[in-house]
Amino acid sequence: AKSKYNKLHLHLCDHQGFSYFSDVYPDLPLSPGTTYTKDDLREIVSYAGMFGIDVIPEIDLPGHSTAIISSYPELSCRKLQIPVETKQGIFDDVLCIGDENTLQFVYELLDEIIPLFPYENFHIGGDEVKYRRWENCPKCTAKKQELGFDNFSQLQWHFTKQVIDHLNKHGKKAIVWNESLAGGKLTDEATVQMWLDPKKHSVRHANRGGKVITSDFYHYYCDYPYHMTPLRKTYNFNPLLKGVAPVMQKNVLGVEAPLWTEYVCDFDKLCYMFFPRIAAVAEVGWSKKENLDCAEFEKRFRKITPILENIGIHPAKPEEWNPTPLQRLSGTVKFFSDKISVDLLKSSLSNSKK
Repeated sequence: AKSKYNKLHLHLCDHQGFSYFSDVYPDLPLSPGTTYTKDDLREIVSYAGMFGIDVIPEIDLPGHSTAIISSYPELSCRKLQIPVETKQGIFDDVLCIGDENTLQFVYELLDEIIPLFPYENFHIGGDEVKYRRWENCPKCTAKKQELGFDNFSQLQWHFTKQVIDHLNKHGKKAIVWNESLAGGKLTDEATVQMWLDPKKHSVRHANRGGKVITSDFYHYYCDYPYHMTPLRKTYNFNPLLKGVAPVMQKNVLGVEAPLWTEYVCDFDKLCYMFFPRIAAVAEVGWSKKENLDCAEFEKRFRKITPILENIGIHPAKPEEWNPTPLQRLSGTVKFFSDKISVDLLKSSLSNSKK
């Protein structure tokens, strides 16, 4: 609230477990971190509302679903029980979207959660879906052929539209990650969150009149170190996406600064990663371009740091905000060599000059 954010995007499930207790599907494995009861979620919504913040839940579908399959293997293509993941990654096993039982499961899961969040938006994911299991699944290949689709991106698009329609019946508007556009248009049905979009699907979506949230991976993701994403890189990024026609820039609804917590062990680490970058993203989102000045922002943030520290928020130190090029290289290499795959390291380095 102090940074003028008015939305909290709350990711409730992933390969590693669920962050809430489900009464409808009690066998869903719980994440090793924080888990919430329904009363906890109501309390979060109520408390955030006191500060003018809407809470937007996310149930990521049809990928990021190892945890679901571990307890309900009949919802997968192979029908095999697999363990819950305990590491980061993108995994082959996803929900079988050629099976009508999968949609029934999804609808019942969403119907349980929808009443807990009184706001219009509901995030249904759609990112990082591998197609390997679908390609070898009789039900998925038969469904693709039945619908006359050329590829599995279109089949994912069809699945996503069905889930969007279900949300619409409950008065909710879906938000989806930008990969959901690979198989077709979703102009009026959903807001698209752009995070990593080399084919510019989000730009075309905005130019068609669709709505977009900008959360660019290389500039706004706060779970990566300042060596990879310095403060000035974050502040100087233009969220109005290159290629969006001037008359269509109104379709870029806002900005988001994601922070995934695989490597965030406590509140102090979260504050260190978020501040001052989260404040920089907000300032850019609320300001006219001609009023933006990173050096001035840095001076002002130094002034408010004691205020934040007085309420228990300890930002990164100013000397850590903008590492030198050599520090950036060595720090990024160390981070990725410790935690992330070699392929993602190469991708990061190739984009470090952008």
